[in-house]
Amino acid sequence: MNKIGFPGLDWWFEIDPTAFTLFGIKIQWYGIIIAFGMNRAILLFYRLATKKENIPGDNIFSVALLALPMAIIGARAAYVFTRWDYYGQTDFLTVINIRNGGLAIYGGIIGGFIALIIYNTFKKTRVLPMLDAV
Repeated sequence: MNKIGFPGLDWWFEIDPTAFTLFGIKIQWYGIIIAFGMNRAILLFYRLATKKENIPGDNIFSVALLALPMAIIGARAAYVFTRWDYYGQTDFLTVINIRNGGLAIYGGIIGGFIALIIYNTFKKTRVLPMLDAV
């Protein structure tokens, strides 16, 4: 149980970090919140890109399908590199295991940016309008 509170209000409560278990896999609250945030970001990206930048919707979902895995890889890589004293002495499965935490937001942003550049390079489309929508 994690204790969450508001010190100025003297109000505290405990919450289990596991929201529920599905087929023996614990689904954590932080994972649900991150998935919800990614979903909302893609929908907002789609809305801004199609209405303000006149980018076809198919391009938005295609770049999102490339950017999400790249962002996760980038987030994990940034976390592992900043804690190389620990991860440099472990096996590869420990390095890629994100179930125990360890994602760095700046690595995710860099990974998503690289994916967007790669996508626009191969599709030969303009990068700046898509970056404006992002």
